[in-house]
Amino acid sequence: MTSKQERFVQEYLVDLNATQAAIRAGYEPRSAYSIGQENLKKPEIQAAIEERQAAIQQKLQVDQENVVQELIRVGFSNIADYLSWDRQGKVTPKNFRNLPRESKAAVKSYKRHVTYDRQGNRHETIEFVLHDKLVALKQLNGFLGFPKGESSQGPSPKKGEEKGVDLSLWPTDLLEDIVDLVKQKQAQYTKAAESAH
Repeated sequence: MTSKQERFVQEYLVDLNATQAAIRAGYEPRSAYSIGQENLKKPEIQAAIEERQAAIQQKLQVDQENVVQELIRVGFSNIADYLSWDRQGKVTPKNFRNLPRESKAAVKSYKRHVTYDRQGNRHETIEFVLHDKLVALKQLNGFLGFPKGESSQGPSPKKGEEKGVDLSLWPTDLLEDIVDLVKQKQAQYTKAAESAH
């Protein structure tokens, strides 16, 4: 590989954008798109990218199971994990310090506002935003190999139009763990929904 191609590999791993990687590696901006696409097709560049991605995954100790578990946490998060309602319908936020790690994983941002009125009374407002469940569920759907836009009972794709991941290549224990996590979350939400009524 040339030094420019080596630089392209490094830059590509920053944002997985071949055009921008080509520009940052020193190629002409006018031809960056075509050079980026050509580079991605070269076996030695593909191998270098895969090798570096594997090294990054190993260094961060991230694997498919970690990614799937995080998507499950976000995709099956439930507002009842963060708020409680009394019989009069008053909503009270739960203490975030006491939330389990799995629930905290779905929180995108959290802010606490404290103000005082003219009498010196303290008023506290909690504001939090959860990660987008639909995005997480779509990603999980693709990760698990379900056809896009179809429910699990929906029609199967036509021959040659299969989409998603071949689960036969996944370790059985990982698939069993995923199913167990989904069942646990469903049971938690069913229990929370029943206790809210």
